[in-house]
Parts: sequence; C-alpha cells; structure tokens
Amino acid sequence: MLTPVLEIGGTHVTAALVDLDGGMVHEQVRAPLPAQGGVDEILGAVAATAARLAAPAAAPWGVAVPGPFDYETGIGLLQGVGKFESFRGSTSAPNCNTA
Repeated sequence: MLTPVLEIGGTHVTAALVDLDGGMVHEQVRAPLPAQGGVDEILGAVAATAARLAAPAAAPWGVAVPGPFDYETGIGLLQGVGKFESFRGSTSAPNCNTA
C-alpha cells in the first residue's frame, strides 16, 4: 500500500508516494516554497505540489512541517526564525483540510 506524504521545508516542498512496509519511494515531486510568503501563498504551493502526485483519492497524508506549531489546533507559534512567520497565530488546520 502506498502512502502519500509531504515534507515542507524552508525552501521547498516534496510530495511522495511511499511504501511504508518496504521503505521505498515510488513517486516524488519537488517544488520551491515561498517560506516568507503569506499563509495562502504557502499553502497554495503545497497544495499545487501535492496535486501533481498520483495519490489515492481520500487517502490520509503524512506531513512533516517545521515548528513550533500547536499541531492539534494548527496554530503557528513560529517567531524570529525567518520563515513561515505568516503562520504565527494563524489557524492553518482548516485550510489544510480543504487544500
């Protein structure tokens, strides 16, 4: 079974289909990420990259994102790190559920 995953970094986002049992990456796409942009711009880039992947419909995604975040509420707590500043205090979880 292939699991779709996202790795959101400071300069790029990578989407991949991974066989978690065998540890093999079957498909991968990578795109630049505007980490100094606004929430909508960043999430738009993430969603566009994810859409390029042939992921199974309605499959749950594994996501790696830099913190700190309150991961249960999706509220960004980043400050003074030079990237993702627009997430500070924003509730990104609802946006991610619809992206």
